[in-house]
Amino acid sequence: VMVQLPFSAQLGNDGLLHKLAEANLPVKTFGSETLRAIIMFKWKKFSQRAILIKTIIYLAYLFIFTAYACLLSEDRGPAQVVPTYGPGAVANGTQLVGLDFQGLTSYSTGWAEIVLSFLVFFFGAYFMGLEGVQLYKLGPYDYFSSFWNFMDLAAYACSMIIPPCVLLRYQMNDKGFVYALVACESLLLWGKSLFYGLAIDGLGTFIYMIIQIIKGLKYFYVLLGMLYISFGVALANLFRTPPSGTNVFAIFPGYEGFWKAILSVFLSQMENQDARRAYNTMWPDLAIIVLCLYTFLANVIMLNLIITL
Repeated sequence: VMVQLPFSAQLGNDGLLHKLAEANLPVKTFGSETLRAIIMFKWKKFSQRAILIKTIIYLAYLFIFTAYACLLSEDRGPAQVVPTYGPGAVANGTQLVGLDFQGLTSYSTGWAEIVLSFLVFFFGAYFMGLEGVQLYKLGPYDYFSSFWNFMDLAAYACSMIIPPCVLLRYQMNDKGFVYALVACESLLLWGKSLFYGLAIDGLGTFIYMIIQIIKGLKYFYVLLGMLYISFGVALANLFRTPPSGTNVFAIFPGYEGFWKAILSVFLSQMENQDARRAYNTMWPDLAIIVLCLYTFLANVIMLNLIITL
């Protein structure tokens, strides 16, 4: 018997599919004949064409920004006067380096950079506008409950900040923030492409599986974090630089301070950190025991992680 479900394919927050998607139900729930019929109807009637068009626009945006980022990586920076040095690192004059906006127009790559700046800004403003519409329709609570939306806002904001800075040659010197934003933007945009990949059979299944695995490993992250912090702090103290400045003791580099120690214990899982290098440090016996214990525990945790997967 066919039972009618009025408004089952309704758009917006009151639609049946939206309610079910927000209810965090098992995936098998959506395998029922009724829901499959609703999903197929909405896909063919509303979503297929819209997603296809949006995907094409996003891919154009992605590849344009990638080309833009490649050009920026070779940008000479803003016009500035820097000192020149002679023998013995003694300053003996100055020279002009970099390019101002007028200088950009003297090169074909400079013109390409200018054109791409406008295109990237346009795409960023366009997608930011779409995010504003989505925020209005869903409401702040539903909108900000999705991690993808945070990525979107950050990515599109960067796309609207970077081009004006490039054209004005602002913050493009040695420590300027433009290149850091470009690096973050590149990762955010390519990461967002995974969202569109979810709509492709095969690829979408693989992406979904990876995301679920990452979510399911939260307790391993906690355990690894505890391991890194505890042993990182311990080794930072065992391998500290002698306060007297004496060179009697051997130096075990990489553990100068908390953050360097955390990075070192993390990287030690990927490289062969020989505990014998701790010979002749200030506390060699204890340091070797701690290093060996850390290596053993880290391998046990990673082995259990592999078995779980």
